[in-house]
Amino acid sequence: MAVVTVATAQNLKINVTMPGTLSALVGDQYNVEKLVLSGTLNDNDLRFIRSLGNLKEVNLRKLKNTTLGDSAFYGMKSLEKAWLPKRLVVLGRSAFEGCVKLSAIEFPQQLQAVPEYMLKDCPSIDKLFIHNTHVRRIGKGAFMNSSLRLIGMPSELRTIESMAFANCSRLEVIRVPQWVTEIGSLAFANCRMLRSIIVDTENPPICALDAFKGLDKCTLNVHHPELYRDRMPWNKIDLSYEEYNGSELRTNKH
Repeated sequence: MAVVTVATAQNLKINVTMPGTLSALVGDQYNVEKLVLSGTLNDNDLRFIRSLGNLKEVNLRKLKNTTLGDSAFYGMKSLEKAWLPKRLVVLGRSAFEGCVKLSAIEFPQQLQAVPEYMLKDCPSIDKLFIHNTHVRRIGKGAFMNSSLRLIGMPSELRTIESMAFANCSRLEVIRVPQWVTEIGSLAFANCRMLRSIIVDTENPPICALDAFKGLDKCTLNVHHPELYRDRMPWNKIDLSYEEYNGSELRTNKH
């Protein structure tokens, strides 16, 4: 039997024992601001969640879902905080795209990829921590046009796809983990506040020529600078070897 606990008119705790029944369980309490769910959801339940115009917090930690489909919370204008299911492995594209007030999100450890356009156009995001996840791919446009300033990257990361951080105008520092092999087109384009790029890979990752288009006065930190001097597009950066100190290379302009 489904269990609905009502703490206040704005705070619901619901165990969804039969996927697709969330709307019936919530009933006419459309003013809910905080929603804590357990059990299992399907796409109909997610569509209903998107219809809750006053929802500020959604806690899905205890859900049994290992997959959530595309556009799970797309365009939820009031959503401020989200906790994804602890068992989640696959998250569909555009999961939180356009959630203009979203400022905090908890990523599950088992997540395999940050999907395409996951947090695109999210101007309230400041910090994200995915370093304790199994994420190997950051998808196309994942954080595009967000206000992301700092991000903790996962050690298992392999690929940063095109436009992943494009137009993140507040991004200050990025650390490329040691197993990254590919950085896509315009991945960090127009990240105008980016002042430090730390690359932990032994060899330069394959990198699109325009991956860092629009950067200005950025510091590149690498283990073996000699490997970057003849590798495109790294060798197109205006490196000032006179200021070389240890593993740090400085550039005046990209």
